[in-house]
Amino acid sequence: MPDTPTPKDPATPKPRATILVCYHKFSTPIIASEILRPIIVGAANMGEGARSLQEKLESKLPKNLRLGGGQQIALDSSSSLSLRGDTIAEAIYTNAQNADSTQTHNEAFLEMDCHADTSARNDRSNAPNATNARKSQAEAKVDSRENATNARKSAKDSKRDYSASAESMDCHADKSARNDSSFGHCERSEAIHNSSPKQAKHSFCGKATSPVLRDDSGENISHLNANFCELTAMYWAWKNVDSSYYGLFHYRRILDLSEQAQQIRTDYPIIVSPRSYNPKRQGLTTENITKLLQEYDIILPQGYKNHYNLPCDEGLDNYGIYAHYHYAKDLDRIIELIKSRHPEMQVALESTLFTYPPRWHIANIFIMRKELYFAYCEWLFSLLFDLSKETDLSNYTPYQARIYGFLSERMFNIWLAYQRHTQTLKILEAPMLLLTKHTKPLIGWDINEKHKRFYLFGVRVYKKSVNPKS
Repeated sequence: MPDTPTPKDPATPKPRATILVCYHKFSTPIIASEILRPIIVGAANMGEGARSLQEKLESKLPKNLRLGGGQQIALDSSSSLSLRGDTIAEAIYTNAQNADSTQTHNEAFLEMDCHADTSARNDRSNAPNATNARKSQAEAKVDSRENATNARKSAKDSKRDYSASAESMDCHADKSARNDSSFGHCERSEAIHNSSPKQAKHSFCGKATSPVLRDDSGENISHLNANFCELTAMYWAWKNVDSSYYGLFHYRRILDLSEQAQQIRTDYPIIVSPRSYNPKRQGLTTENITKLLQEYDIILPQGYKNHYNLPCDEGLDNYGIYAHYHYAKDLDRIIELIKSRHPEMQVALESTLFTYPPRWHIANIFIMRKELYFAYCEWLFSLLFDLSKETDLSNYTPYQARIYGFLSERMFNIWLAYQRHTQTLKILEAPMLLLTKHTKPLIGWDINEKHKRFYLFGVRVYKKSVNPKS
């Protein structure tokens, strides 16, 4: 007789997830849902371009996300995104202020109606006093205008009281900012705390109702995006978002979390047309992601040989690949820092960087439990910030200046290998989809969801259907 499955405890709350989808330029499709939240990275350096990009992204959002996004979604207990610190306090104040203003406004008009009704009754019962009734009605209107003026003045006083109380809030982000002035955190946090509610809303997400986030609010390193790449979004979520699970996607790189895709194994990410993006087909619905998070601690891409199938990568381990494309001295220095500060990670480090053929989880794409995410961010940024203090990037090209993004890909794999060795984790590895216009390789494999092909000097010489069970 088959075993009867144990029913899940209905009282167990569903995990709340926040998966940031990084955008630095406009691109379609827009990857967005209650859980998948578009975020503009490097917004601090864009000026008005950030607002323009935000509006373009908003215009392409699904209709259900254009209504009531931003702060309203953030404060909804059923939402995936919950904000910390003065952002929540400011939004609560705004809601209370709106409620008080509405109540005062309604009371003034009720009072005016009451005066008018009384005057009308007097007018009907005593016609000779009609002139006095009209006079009373006019006086009532004057009184109501005075009441409305007083209400507006009271709201302004409340606003000033809020600004003063916001400055004294013992927020996690503000304390962390004061402890680290090397990246200008303190000045930005003080500016936010000293701003008015209207300014705070603009600083947080551009518009109070915008479902498109920005990495230049709260405690942030948005201005370092040229060197830290998508890590500015990671840092922003770490310091400003309260969630059960945290994740990171790119506007061109996503995970296929469908049940069928779990059986597919390839050496490189699967290239698909942007038009083929379909949340249901790729298992990126809120329901499916939530279901998976109830089962797994970490969801990440499958281990790949590298980002792309390039002949020059043949014969290279992970260290060799980095040294081929970037400056080996930077990786050497981060290896020294890890060995000196975390000697227990040496075995994980060597197996990650010096094993051939390499299989590693690329692109800083993942979803993981809060405790793991916070531990990883603490480990990662403490090392990278210290490295940045001793690294001169003045002679680096803009591409090579993305040093900390490149290094972090290797560091994530080192950290993950150590976690796998020291604790029991339930990890799901899913295929990564690269949403880009299809281009044939000059020499090498081209693999998509249906076929794998081999090209020789741009000519296809081999084609085979992908067997999901192979």
